[in-house]
Amino acid sequence: MVGKRLRQLRTQQGLSLRALAQKSGLSRSFICDVEHGKCGLSVASLRVLARVLGVDEGVFFERGSDRTS
Repeated sequence: MVGKRLRQLRTQQGLSLRALAQKSGLSRSFICDVEHGKCGLSVASLRVLARVLGVDEGVFFERGSDRTS
């Protein structure tokens, strides 16, 4: 669920994986793995991504957040 929501937010803001990686200081491959559910996400990384995307951390866990608009 978190990975799907991350991808949704990233694409809604027109950010590529590379751009999000540069802004967050996280690797492109790590973000890609999170989006595809291949690895977990620490609280610290979640906070960084939320800050960069301009959203509250809780938005990653809201019910129905994996649906596209």
